[in-house]
Amino acid sequence: MPVKLILVLAFALIVALFAVQNALLVDITFLGFGLVAVPLSAVIIGMLAIGVLLGVVFSAPSILGKSKRVRELEAEIKKRGEELTKKDQQIKSLENKPETKLESTEAV
Repeated sequence: MPVKLILVLAFALIVALFAVQNALLVDITFLGFGLVAVPLSAVIIGMLAIGVLLGVVFSAPSILGKSKRVRELEAEIKKRGEELTKKDQQIKSLENKPETKLESTEAV
């Protein structure tokens, strides 16, 4: 099993245990709105869900920006690789020309 799946299952187990142990009913009032007889576990898990959602919303621009930068850099790598291939081909073609070949007798 992948580590991520094990961590998710462990977290789900902890949340389930928390919900079972905190079944106490509470009254909630916020900005004039009220809920009567809501399980405490539902309130806390709901706040956790809202926190996760806000975290995703506020981190999404950063993640998307980095993803865009990665795509740009991958395109740059591809372009540089193509340039390198062209240069290698040019070098090989120059090495194969008779006037640019080095004779072993000339070096002596």
